[in-house]
Amino acid sequence: MKLAILSLGVSLPLAAAHSSLIKPKPRNAIDSELPEWADGNAPYMWVQNIGNDGTPCACRNGSAVCAPAQTCLWFSVGCTIGCKECDGGDQGSVNPNKKDRCADDPAQRTGVTATNNDPAHRTMNRAAEAGSDADWTRFNPWRAPGYAPVFDPCGRASGSYKATAGKGEFTDTKFAKLGDLGSRVLPKYDTGTVWEAGSTVETMASFRAVHGGGCK
Repeated sequence: MKLAILSLGVSLPLAAAHSSLIKPKPRNAIDSELPEWADGNAPYMWVQNIGNDGTPCACRNGSAVCAPAQTCLWFSVGCTIGCKECDGGDQGSVNPNKKDRCADDPAQRTGVTATNNDPAHRTMNRAAEAGSDADWTRFNPWRAPGYAPVFDPCGRASGSYKATAGKGEFTDTKFAKLGDLGSRVLPKYDTGTVWEAGSTVETMASFRAVHGGGCK
């Protein structure tokens, strides 16, 4: 199904973590059905005084508070283009910036290099020559869309088999536990949203960090 996106509502609180789909509500927000995660709440506070209320995946849907629960904690870490598998942060930093994570393991190499090399598609470091040592985002997945490995198409709780740096600390609930793969454990979640093939739709997302990202 190919969908034309009409608009994307984006909120940008000053945080150093991931992103969340707000509309339609995704199934990895199912923890919001639990009292402690309902109505934009969380059973603990994460980082205070950073422009949001301190909950792990805080966001707003226009003027209304969202209920993302732990949506932003379903992802994959330690994944770079040119590698067959993600390492889950086993090499230290979970952010792949500046690092070819399988450079020392020929069996893990795919031979893929950055395909998105237009400086206009970068949000920072735009003066660097593509592929040079100064081009420190050249191993990031968005530099070759569709060629980086992931743990699971629906994400992994905490991004790895363990809690990861940058507050990738998934809290176990009756729906999932840290390290679970989204496609295996998350049930279908009826949001009432129905899209027809070829239609124009409206979506909303909350982005909480740049991470040297770009666009294409």
